[in-house]
Amino acid sequence: MKPPAPIGSLTLDVLLRDGVVRAARIGSTRRVDICRTMIGRAVAEVPRLFGRLHALCGHSHRVAARFAIATARGEPIGEAERQASVLELAGERVGEHLRATFVAFSDSKEAGLTAEDLAAIRQALAAARRMGPLASCLAHLGLGGEASPAGSWAARLLDVAGCDPAVDAGPCDPLLPADDAAVIEALGRLGVGFAQAPHLPGRRPETGAFARRFSAGRATESGPRARLAARLAEIAEASRPEASAPFLALAAGRMESRTGFAALESPRGRVHHLCSVDTQDRIAAYAVLAPTEWNFHPEGPLMRALTGLQAGEAAAAEARIHRLVALFDPCIPCTLRVREAVDA
Repeated sequence: MKPPAPIGSLTLDVLLRDGVVRAARIGSTRRVDICRTMIGRAVAEVPRLFGRLHALCGHSHRVAARFAIATARGEPIGEAERQASVLELAGERVGEHLRATFVAFSDSKEAGLTAEDLAAIRQALAAARRMGPLASCLAHLGLGGEASPAGSWAARLLDVAGCDPAVDAGPCDPLLPADDAAVIEALGRLGVGFAQAPHLPGRRPETGAFARRFSAGRATESGPRARLAARLAEIAEASRPEASAPFLALAAGRMESRTGFAALESPRGRVHHLCSVDTQDRIAAYAVLAPTEWNFHPEGPLMRALTGLQAGEAAAAEARIHRLVALFDPCIPCTLRVREAVDA
């Protein structure tokens, strides 16, 4: 059997009045029930299928599926496999962050992408896929360490993001590995309903590069520049896989007989997989919770960031909101519609 094509996208409608975001509404056609197509499949084929189903962060979903199935079957996960997974996920983090950043700022003339920059980006993407040498191409882009040299592509991007309007979204509420137990319990109890609109009592969690940076005490304000800086810093960190294991925070465990879970930090945030395996080594139940459902929840961090945003007149506002959405990093397409309020 072939896996079904992943279906789904986001739609974000924004209403402006006098250059200020007065209302925003987000809709999703994401097929979170697609995991049901795994039921009855042999466990050996499932990790590969998850990698194919997720065009973005496919390595993360494949590793999470591999670990969740192993724990459900009661198999130990060896240190060699863990280390191989760290390398795989580190390469994905470099590639996904770099690709998402390029796309987010591709229309910005101020970013001034040169032919040399583009060549370095292509070289870095190719190297990230195989975790090959990254130092020279990342250094050219200004991504070799904590600080981006003046005039580099990274420094120019940070200048553009620094000119975007400030975000008043309140303190970040990062989704942490300590939340895994509550998330997995709810995912097992509520299934698709929780995967489609996850919530934790009294919380509005955010996940991804900025949330990770914030939880580590390495970010304070939450504007576009800080969010971009968090992503760029992770590119530099993940390019050194020997230092990557701690922030990948890969966890797996057995819930009960033949039911296991895995959780890890994908480029876009924390991913949770929960599965049950029958006595014939086939999938009996499967559920996945992806980061997009947290960050793009109707009451989640992006919507808080948009509320009251001083976006400016419509033409400029659309570009600024587009960049802000991109910094929250959806894993499915997002159509943005910005319109001015018309007085009656």
